[in-house]
Amino acid sequence: MAPFNPIGDAGRTLRSLLYDGLSTWGVSEEQVALTSPEGFEPEEPGLSIHLYRLAEDTHHSKGGPAGTDLRGATQLVLELNYLITAHPPSGGTADTSDTLEQHRLLSKAIQTLEANRVVRPPDLLGALANGGSLQLTMDTDAETRMREVWGSFTNTPYLPSVSYGVSPVVIELPVEGPAPRVIESTMEHVDATEDSDAVPSTDDTGRGREP
Repeated sequence: MAPFNPIGDAGRTLRSLLYDGLSTWGVSEEQVALTSPEGFEPEEPGLSIHLYRLAEDTHHSKGGPAGTDLRGATQLVLELNYLITAHPPSGGTADTSDTLEQHRLLSKAIQTLEANRVVRPPDLLGALANGGSLQLTMDTDAETRMREVWGSFTNTPYLPSVSYGVSPVVIELPVEGPAPRVIESTMEHVDATEDSDAVPSTDDTGRGREP
């Protein structure tokens, strides 16, 4: 059985698709990395794939924020947002040829992902291979979020980038077992006549009767 790592498997699947799309250009696996743009310094032009946001995917959830499938297993469905960035060679000068190569890589990355907007087995890796499919969507309204991401990098200037959403990524939550079944119960009856402190009975007028 594949280890439980749906978020990691989604990233690996995205990286595998991009590497397959770029390998015909002589791009090595080391040049397509799951890392932030700030931590990536490829020897040759390459792509970094940075998971910068996770959010609940209510569109694919069943029965609300935490849905229940037919087996009764509670699920949390996520959408993952990745920043895909084209990098020049490490130490390279920011000249026209470097910039054009970055644009070429980014163009090929977009072409590859748009050609695989719905990812199914055998292209799904890890535990995802036993599920349904993943949908890839360009985040056309992610400009504000992308600016915030780039603002968090202190030593990296802006590089050509695009954001893609990946969903549905399912987190299966453990289900608590049912309450224990009642095996035996005990009831105790107290006879008021056996209580020496019982309140005297009253007649219809409400006055206490003489013993």
